[in-house]
Amino acid sequence: FAHVLSDWPWLTNTSFLIRGIILAGLFTTLVGGSLAGIQRGFDELLGYAALFNLACTVSMLGVGGDEAIITVIFGLVVRSLALVLIAISMSTIRLIRTQTGFSQVGAVAYQMPIATTGLILGGLTLAGVPFTAGFAPYWQLLQSMAETQWWGALVLFIGSLGVSIGYLRGLRAALTPASIETKGERAEAILKVDLQEPTGLLVLIVVLITIILVVGLYPGLLLKLIQPFAAELTLPLW
Repeated sequence: FAHVLSDWPWLTNTSFLIRGIILAGLFTTLVGGSLAGIQRGFDELLGYAALFNLACTVSMLGVGGDEAIITVIFGLVVRSLALVLIAISMSTIRLIRTQTGFSQVGAVAYQMPIATTGLILGGLTLAGVPFTAGFAPYWQLLQSMAETQWWGALVLFIGSLGVSIGYLRGLRAALTPASIETKGERAEAILKVDLQEPTGLLVLIVVLITIILVVGLYPGLLLKLIQPFAAELTLPLW
C-alpha cells in the first residue's frame, strides 16, 4: 500500500479528492434527475429519484463547510422517511394494481387517495421540493455549491426538476380515468372515490405524511434532535 502511495502521490491529495467527489456527485445528480423525468412507471422512477438524492449527499460531502455534517445527517434521516413512505404507499397500491407503470395506474388516486398522496409526496421529498422535509438539506446544498461554483448549483436544480417532473407525471397518470373496453370500443371509466386502503397501512402513511410536512415547515424540530450527534462527528476531508 505504501508503494502505491509513493508511485501515485495524487491519491493523498485532498483537494484532488474533493474535486473528484464533487464532480462525481454532480454528474450523478444530473443523470439521475434527467432520467427520472422521462420514466414511465413508479418502480423505475423510484430508482432514479433515490440515485439523485444519494448523489446530493455525496456532493455535500465534497463541498464541506461548517454545516456539511449536520446537513448530511439531516438529509439521511429525511431520505429514510421518504423511502419508507414510498415503499408503504407502493405496497398499498399493489393490493389493487399488480403493475405500477403509468399506463396501469389510471384512476388509482380515486381508489387510494392517501396512498397516492404518500407516493407522490415521498418522491417530491427526495427531489427537495419546498414545504417538504427534503427542502432544508437541498437548499443548504444549493447555497454551499453556489458559493464556489454557480454551474454546480444549476446542475443540482436541473436534477431536482427532473425528479419533480417524473412524480408529477405519475400523479397525472394516477388521476387519469382508466380506459375500459366496451364492445370493441374504448371508453373512459366513471370517476368516483372508492376508498380501498387497509386501515393499518392508512395510519402509517398518514403518520409519515404528517412528519414529512411538519419537518418541511419546521426543520428546526429535527435539527435539534440531530445536533448532538453531529457535534461528535468529524470528516477528515476538510
